[in-house]
Amino acid sequence: MLFFDEVVLALKRSGVEEYALFVNETKYGNEIKSHIEAIQFLSVDICMVKLKELLISYLW
Repeated sequence: MLFFDEVVLALKRSGVEEYALFVNETKYGNEIKSHIEAIQFLSVDICMVKLKELLISYLW
């Protein structure tokens, strides 16, 4: 099992390199209706996490 954050949960399938991703739409505040919307959400979410990490490391 792998957690990204309070919005995204990723579960790895045993023995293969495949994951099931779950988005807590209540915390996200929106509904994801297609795989394209899921990919867009994850792209933005991951970029924001990396940006926050960079800003924190820069400020410290």
